[in-house]
Amino acid sequence: MQRWTTFAIPQMDCPQELGLISNGLKSLDGIGTLQPDYLQRELRVEYDDRLVQLEEIRARLTQIGFAPATSSLPIVERPLGGFWQELSRTPSLWIAAILTLAAFGLHLTSPLAAFETARWTRWLAIGATVLGGAPLLQGAWRAIRLRHLDMYTLVSLAASGAVLTGEVFEAATLVVLFRLSLLIESASQQRARRALRSLIELTPDTVHRLATASDELAAIETESLAQRSAVDIPLTDAQTGDVLLVRPGERIPADGVVLAGNSAVDESPLTGESLPSDKSVGDQVLGGSLCAAGSLTIRLTRSPDESAAARIVKLIEQARRQPADAEQFVDRFARIYTPLVVALAVLVFIVPMAWHLLGNSSEPAREAAANWFFRSLVILVIACPCALVLSTPVTVVSGLYRASHLGVLVKGGRFLEQAGVLRTIAFDKTGTLTFGRPTMAAVIPLVDRSADELLALAAALERHSEHPLAQAIRAAVPAGVEVPVCDEFLALPGLGVQGVVAQRTYRVVSLTSLERDDPSVLKRPALKEHPLFASSTVAMLVQQPDSATEPKGESAGQYMAAILLRDETRPEAAQVLNDLRRLGVEQIIMLTGDRAAVAAPLAKQLGIDTWQAGLLPDDKIALMRELADRQPDCAMVGDGVNDAPALAAAPIGVAMGAAASDVALENADVAVLQTRLTPLVDLIKLSRIVRRRIRQNVAIATGLKLLVLLLAAAGYASMWMAVAADVGASLLVIFNGTRLGSRSAVVNDAPLRVK
Repeated sequence: MQRWTTFAIPQMDCPQELGLISNGLKSLDGIGTLQPDYLQRELRVEYDDRLVQLEEIRARLTQIGFAPATSSLPIVERPLGGFWQELSRTPSLWIAAILTLAAFGLHLTSPLAAFETARWTRWLAIGATVLGGAPLLQGAWRAIRLRHLDMYTLVSLAASGAVLTGEVFEAATLVVLFRLSLLIESASQQRARRALRSLIELTPDTVHRLATASDELAAIETESLAQRSAVDIPLTDAQTGDVLLVRPGERIPADGVVLAGNSAVDESPLTGESLPSDKSVGDQVLGGSLCAAGSLTIRLTRSPDESAAARIVKLIEQARRQPADAEQFVDRFARIYTPLVVALAVLVFIVPMAWHLLGNSSEPAREAAANWFFRSLVILVIACPCALVLSTPVTVVSGLYRASHLGVLVKGGRFLEQAGVLRTIAFDKTGTLTFGRPTMAAVIPLVDRSADELLALAAALERHSEHPLAQAIRAAVPAGVEVPVCDEFLALPGLGVQGVVAQRTYRVVSLTSLERDDPSVLKRPALKEHPLFASSTVAMLVQQPDSATEPKGESAGQYMAAILLRDETRPEAAQVLNDLRRLGVEQIIMLTGDRAAVAAPLAKQLGIDTWQAGLLPDDKIALMRELADRQPDCAMVGDGVNDAPALAAAPIGVAMGAAASDVALENADVAVLQTRLTPLVDLIKLSRIVRRRIRQNVAIATGLKLLVLLLAAAGYASMWMAVAADVGASLLVIFNGTRLGSRSAVVNDAPLRVK
């Protein structure tokens, strides 16, 4: 059976290492696809457990010199060492650096040195080369055994050649700078890892438990919870259903519901909302948010490893494994880059020497050979594509992290990159352009029964439904009015609900669905004459015939009442749509299952030219597929529950308000955790910046190396220049990419239109 496993491999940070690992694992049967993550130094391995066992893979990786980390924790949870810490653990490097500086200083202070002094400077440089280059030779020998050309081989060859040609200072400088570059590069990459690490640190290590999940809440008076003594337990021991106390200034450990207390809660690390949200009894709270003022007693609705903060980390971890289009292109280019440069280095030596042997040069053969051999060695140093490969993933990971602080979860680098070129966006109406929290405006009885009685009957049918309209109907039942018991509840997707009350079958269905079977329903005087009817969302209470044993069309039943509901438009909706148009979105579409009479005024209010009403879920799916075929650069924005199939069908599905919605996270490509639409604009701006930074990084990585490559071919580049170009390019692309991860970073400098 095909399975996947992930190894944390500290030694892997470049495609060169992946080539070695790939060659090393060839001897094992059952190894499939290898998916590297150079930034986090992780390797996902596909394997057939019928042919190879996990321990065999681990043993083979250890055998070829890439021993997986013994910790089972994700790499973002492992300790992060700084540059000076890493340097202190490598005495051979700093001793080699001291020897190189001593040799260089002695050489500079004695320009007319005697033979003995010159000999000492050479031996100091050779000692630095041997001491600093020993780990490189080990890596080169490993690469030779695995029949793969990697950077250790290239640098070892270049250093050895420099010593043989008498350029001992170049050799010492090469090995010291190269090993320093590895440490600096590792320390720079940790900026992105610390970004993810900060999300891990949003949850406390210890929690205060008042009651366990096994305790019956009914037996615990809410007033007595404050009198209970809290027991401090590790966060890992907390379970769904536990009752916890969260004191002022503490992080909420996991998602839950407030049982007692009032507090302002800072959710900015999770949703990007800058202002604290007031929480009281019955409100939902997110794990990782800060209890800023006042204490809260909460009952956990999720375990700590399923909290909002934990899910964000998991989603970003998963997103890193879905490379952006630019990253895939760079990886493909890197596979041919090194062989081409190595071939160029060989040609730089062979062609001039052939020209010399043909008698076309007066330069002595030995000097010509040394000269062109040295140039080819410099070119070999430039052959490592690490900076080029890092140019994209470091930017994408920082962009994913930055998006999470804007209240947006993006489930892959591809979607983050595509968001910047969107030309068409389709919006669901209810819960997206509107608040999705409708309130009842009126009940219009169509039979000789009171409005309260009919409303209670509808509320009975909606008791088990979580649809916003159902919640509005239940909330509208006046105090003191008894809601009857409903049996045989049945959800009718895209239509409404059905149930049995007092041995009679009833339905609460949308007026839109009734119009299809019975257009005459709109002609009833009681409906036509009501002043709120035309502009309201209408749910119809229908009594089914006594003889109905199977669901029939609504026209076969008796219309008992029309329930009018109103939903307010989000105040920022018009501005967001205008901002999207300024960003180059050419077409904005509104899709709704509501009536055209309700959709038309809203579309006019928001300036939406294209809209479609009366849509069932299947209609939305068909429309999104048709739109995607016609315009691939399109997205669907919905509430993430009813629109889940359409979100999955869209090239980019964006779920709104998905902080507590598993359905949204599973079906959408992007989840907006805020309750506002403004993060959509931030997402597109951020995507533009990510795309621009990727282009900048690729230009830096290729431009610097190309410059040194040309200088080397012309004889003006030295070893240290080649190393500086490689190290400098890596550091520049890492710095340029990780700037996005700063919480102080803004997205206002994004270009308004894609160039």
